Amino acid sequence: MSDNGERDKAIDPEMRQNEVDSESEDNSDDIYSDEDECHEFDAMKAVSSVANFVCTTEVDPRSVSSDSFIGFMKSLNPQFQLDYTSVEAKCVASFLKEKVKIMEKLGSFDGEISVSVDVMGWRTSFVRVSLHFIDESWSLKNWVIKFCSLEKPSYVSPWEAIVESLEDWGIKNKISTVTMSSFYDADTFDYIKEHGLEKKKLSLNGDLFRVYCCGDCISLMVQYAFKEVKDIIDKVHSLYNPKKEPLWYLTSFNLKNTIELWSMGEFSSENVTSNYDVPAAEEWNRIEQVCNIVESIYKVADGIFQKEHVTANHFLYLLNEIRAILAPISIKPESFEGTIAKGMLEQLDKYFKDMFLVLAIAAVLDPRFKMKYVEFTCSQVWASSSGSTDDGISKTKTFSDTIRNLFDDYVSRYPKTASSSSSSLMHRYQQFIQSQKCDMKSELEWYLEQPVLPWSDDFLVLDWWKTSSIQYPILSRMARDILAIPMSLATSYDAFYTEPRPVEEYLSRLNSKMVNALVCTRSWSKKDSTSTST
Repeated sequence: MSDNGERDKAIDPEMRQNEVDSESEDNSDDIYSDEDECHEFDAMKAVSSVANFVCTTEVDPRSVSSDSFIGFMKSLNPQFQLDYTSVEAKCVASFLKEKVKIMEKLGSFDGEISVSVDVMGWRTSFVRVSLHFIDESWSLKNWVIKFCSLEKPSYVSPWEAIVESLEDWGIKNKISTVTMSSFYDADTFDYIKEHGLEKKKLSLNGDLFRVYCCGDCISLMVQYAFKEVKDIIDKVHSLYNPKKEPLWYLTSFNLKNTIELWSMGEFSSENVTSNYDVPAAEEWNRIEQVCNIVESIYKVADGIFQKEHVTANHFLYLLNEIRAILAPISIKPESFEGTIAKGMLEQLDKYFKDMFLVLAIAAVLDPRFKMKYVEFTCSQVWASSSGSTDDGISKTKTFSDTIRNLFDDYVSRYPKTASSSSSSLMHRYQQFIQSQKCDMKSELEWYLEQPVLPWSDDFLVLDWWKTSSIQYPILSRMARDILAIPMSLATSYDAFYTEPRPVEEYLSRLNSKMVNALVCTRSWSKKDSTSTST
């Protein structure tokens, strides 16, 4: 900085005060107090810093009481006395303080919120209740609001955990959908609706409220295929039995490795054949056929689940890709793999039909798909299953009416959105363009009439809607609510479990207040990853 700049700061007291305030804010977490230029160690701030580290990382909080950690802290300052109890108390206090801020944000949020409930854990079962929504800046949020044990004495059912959470957080009037495992029936959702939402009016009379996990659907399909060759798999495991992991893609991977060993003559010696029930050549062939189908499905599913945050628009496409794998195999006459594929396809089509409404609406709100892709899907699923093209056309017509009803509902709920946007130059320009071509049309009609965008795997749907929200003020509100619906309870490799997803061992050893505080605050502190949303 120039000398003139230094003199200006000395003369201008307001400028100097602003600089002091800024420095004060920047050093608010400094573990040393600065009074009369004498640096004194502040033990309370030091404990707060350690607690903040524990609450925002995946570290085991009990490690702060280990000799190595204590030794490390003492090497920084011999005065530092740290124990787990003080850190635990600070973590819970930090959670409660942050919870107030989160509740204020949720209270002022003007959109719909989706809920997911996931039962986790092997030795001890836990339930995780999460909120999913897209905020005003088009950032996708995934916040845990409750993480608790399902074991006695504090036993609660998953649906009771949801109701308690909605009551505790004061968001009963904002919930639009609930995503759960396919193991729960309609009565579970009815209980949540009756006790958790009170008299909230749901879109389309609640037809979108019940959402089943897509990852569960795929997992059950794969498990069905493996079950059909279970006896052969048992023989294979007697020959080559790697560590069993409840991840279906690893089961397929290990079986393929065993098949390769067999093809190289690994299990053909007299010693092996006389002591073990070695599968016959036809049995090896059946295992390979199942693994080939499963491997093809994995390649498609992995492309979706490996993204950190997946918006709802992509799942219709995902399921269509899997259907395209199974359909041609299922029609092979009198073949074993045809029978397997047919059984898997029946399960997939059931999920298609149960979840079609939310899958299709989300796809329409992807400018790469719109109604054309829904028409294509109806022709593939309904027309092919019945053998009549009329069924596909009828389903498309019914859906077209439904999405228009949904949009009309948003128009009636947010009338100020359209009027407040009418003063913007861009909105008036869009109205001008429409008026030159035809009578005034709704945003939905105008959106659907525009050409679909060229396909791109790198397309960011939330970025597109953020940019287009001026042009489509009401439709963009609908997109925010629909695209945030979690179609799967897990992503990454967690989506491939055939058992409840595991919980870190150290979490199961913490008391109920501490484990809830950690899981929640860690989800709140995660950096938004809108850029990875597809």
